Amino acid sequence: MHCNPAYNIKGLALSFMAAALVGCGDSNTPTAPDGEMSTQDLNHVAASPADAEALVKAVEKAVAHQDVNAFNAIIDENRMVDRILAGLDLKQGFRNGFMQGMKEGGGLSSLSNEIIGTVQNGGDYTFVRMVKHEEEVRPLFRLVLAESAGINYHELVVSVDANKQPRIADIHVHLSGEMLSQSIRRLVLPAVAAENAGILARLSGAESEYLNHIEKMKEINNLSKAEKYQEAMALFASLPEAMQKDKTVLLSKLIVAQNVNDTEYSKVIQDLERYFPNDTSRDFRAMDLLIMQGKHEELLKTVDRLLQMIQDPYLNTLKVDSLLTLNRMDEARKAIAEARTAAPDRIDVYWVEVSMQLKAKDHAATAALLDEIGEKFGMAFDDLTSVPEYAEFAASEIGKEWMSRQAAASEAQPAIPEPLATPEPTKPQ
Repeated sequence: MHCNPAYNIKGLALSFMAAALVGCGDSNTPTAPDGEMSTQDLNHVAASPADAEALVKAVEKAVAHQDVNAFNAIIDENRMVDRILAGLDLKQGFRNGFMQGMKEGGGLSSLSNEIIGTVQNGGDYTFVRMVKHEEEVRPLFRLVLAESAGINYHELVVSVDANKQPRIADIHVHLSGEMLSQSIRRLVLPAVAAENAGILARLSGAESEYLNHIEKMKEINNLSKAEKYQEAMALFASLPEAMQKDKTVLLSKLIVAQNVNDTEYSKVIQDLERYFPNDTSRDFRAMDLLIMQGKHEELLKTVDRLLQMIQDPYLNTLKVDSLLTLNRMDEARKAIAEARTAAPDRIDVYWVEVSMQLKAKDHAATAALLDEIGEKFGMAFDDLTSVPEYAEFAASEIGKEWMSRQAAASEAQPAIPEPLATPEPTKPQ
């Protein structure tokens, strides 16, 4: 059977790219072992620190102007495809067809659409720091969805094209725990195997194992779609031991387990902790269960682990609610101060601080913060007596004076603040 690679990839790129880049869990995509899956680009030459810095400036400029075309120009589609198809020894016709399918299906330009679209909707894409991987330097960007609905991190693999311009050759997506090229490669392998049955003999052990069990993985996904989660869990248990210990399989299993019960969810989290003790994707996923279970001490440890690995103080916002619940006010103040230093223009950080001041019943500090939010973000406020969290503040003399002053000073469109809108890692869907 011969498959048209253009047909196989067309229509798939947009939905997959959105899930992988923004961070929504993609429970309908078959997972595969990643221990041996290789997307190594043998022609890749690591960019210099100066090249990496130039790419950061180009990304920041495209984001600032919300210019999708400018962002597209930064992406090296040919280099990405080289990494996706690395080592598969395919005919040029297949590669050409694959490129055609990528373009017709949205291709890697959907990366730009997702990121710029997130910014246009009120999120942001912010450079955090340079990450050193052996001789390679990768810019790390923080992606925060609108209204703090999710958070993810991208490490950009920088390559230099024929014109000596730095461009994005690949992305390590922290929430999925792997390279974007690797995630796309997983979708391509069945088409490759259908095109060339002999390819199985040349695949690595992990990739060969994946293809040998792809029908079972598809059945798991179909059961999950049909909300037959217990049956899906039973099929996971029938996979070979090596696949059951694989990170991407475990992350897929986690999505199913969360729809079974907390016990099954906890078991998968424990397996991820056992086999991947230093993996950010595991910690991002684990926070959902810890929040649901009210395990605040464990959540604080999880966020601290992420802070150590990612080194972005903005993540301190994920700790504040638990610190307030545990009445550890000094630590909450420190966490907010560090987050504000790292992200001075994120309004959600201010709302987190307002939450703390409301809990501390510091009405003067609350009024000052609301003034700062109004001035910095151009907001005006509706009657706070209608917001339960503000009841004590609104009833205080300071609160009454503040509301009176606001009513007299501004005729702007009213907005009700949401002080508890803290960012959180995007939940698997």
